[in-house]
Amino acid sequence: MADKANNRSSFPVSVVSPDGELFREEATSLVAPAVDGYLGVMKGHAPLITILDIGELLIRTPDDHILSLAIAGGFMEVRRDQVLILCDHAEFKEDIDIARASEAEKRARERLSKRFKGVDIERGEVALRKAQNRLRIARRKEREKLIE
Repeated sequence: MADKANNRSSFPVSVVSPDGELFREEATSLVAPAVDGYLGVMKGHAPLITILDIGELLIRTPDDHILSLAIAGGFMEVRRDQVLILCDHAEFKEDIDIARASEAEKRARERLSKRFKGVDIERGEVALRKAQNRLRIARRKEREKLIE
């Protein structure tokens, strides 16, 4: 049987955030939250550059593991032979602190509900979406543990 790690259908993927490079490995596919909806990429995809939205980035590795990251905006460049993802924020599902994300959601809801003078509503809505995204992804982690 052929070694899956040397699978010719894989391509290099790099995920970089302001905190540094989070991921640089081969992948067989990925699904990213583009601003116009989720976008799937496999080897040989047509070149493109797209703006990323808040959502979940899924990366399938040659050994058939699926990695999940909560991301909050950025850009993705797809070339025929590689993908570069530059995120404003990215966090592996396993690293999400549910208590901290819950607090962030609570603070954002509070700010939006009280509509204090000088509160930037758009910024508050983005903060709420980011917190909700992190919670949704992290809670799926908890459900997966129950199934195992």
